[in-house]
Amino acid sequence: MQVAESFRKALSPATLKQKAWIPADSNEGLAYWDALQLLRRWTKANHNALHQVVVEATRAEACARIWNEHNFVLKRGDMFYHAKGATPAWDSYAQDAAGLTLVPLNVSAGCNLPKSAG
Repeated sequence: MQVAESFRKALSPATLKQKAWIPADSNEGLAYWDALQLLRRWTKANHNALHQVVVEATRAEACARIWNEHNFVLKRGDMFYHAKGATPAWDSYAQDAAGLTLVPLNVSAGCNLPKSAG
């Protein structure tokens, strides 16, 4: 945040402090993107490890592995998307995307299911 704030002050002091940013093409921006990708790979590896433990403990057979990418910064062309709680719904959102995407419902909105007769 300190790095982003220094860029905000230098490039756009009238911009609100809460909207500070790091230019993507700066050394700091490139280093930040590299760090985000490291965290993404670590998170994905942990996700797979946890699922494998469950598969082995239950003696189940995994028929598919779906990596539900969310809470990451995603890049599409020259645009960056901060996917806080969101899941990308386009093909090839990442080099290692397998073509399977799970887009969950918004659980905060409720289901609006009909009430049972009983």
